[in-house]
Amino acid sequence: MLWSRGNRILVAVVMVMSVTVPALAADSRTSVESLAPRLDEGLGLTPEQKNRVRAVREEYKAVQQALREDLSRQNEALRTAMDADNADRSKVDALAAQIKEIQGRLVENRVDVVFKLRGIYTPAQVKLIKERLQVRSKEDIVRKSGKIKPKKIKKPDLKK
Repeated sequence: MLWSRGNRILVAVVMVMSVTVPALAADSRTSVESLAPRLDEGLGLTPEQKNRVRAVREEYKAVQQALREDLSRQNEALRTAMDADNADRSKVDALAAQIKEIQGRLVENRVDVVFKLRGIYTPAQVKLIKERLQVRSKEDIVRKSGKIKPKKIKKPDLKK
């Protein structure tokens, strides 16, 4: 089968995305999951809050894990379908649509957990978490730039 230049480019883009999107998701998953307990330190969470936060995070983790596994399977099916000598465009399109839908559910689940957690934290606790995330973001930018050595950035005062 002869492929036009546009089709070859599209196939290349989809193949690259099928590899990079899960890798990026894995990076963000690791940082979010490892960062979460540190965000809670010093917030003065009540035992009830701690239990509710733990339950929300466990549910989130289970749903995200299942979605990631599904995404991985669909990405593999897409690679297989696209690598076939007689690649079927409608099958590839259907798999791409399924991948897009799973990625949407991953984002929806992440948004859902943020709002569930905001319902557990007090406004003051939410403010502290936001400040910590801003500091973390600035530190990451400095660290990833490679041009500037990481320097201490003033962390929010937890005793306010």
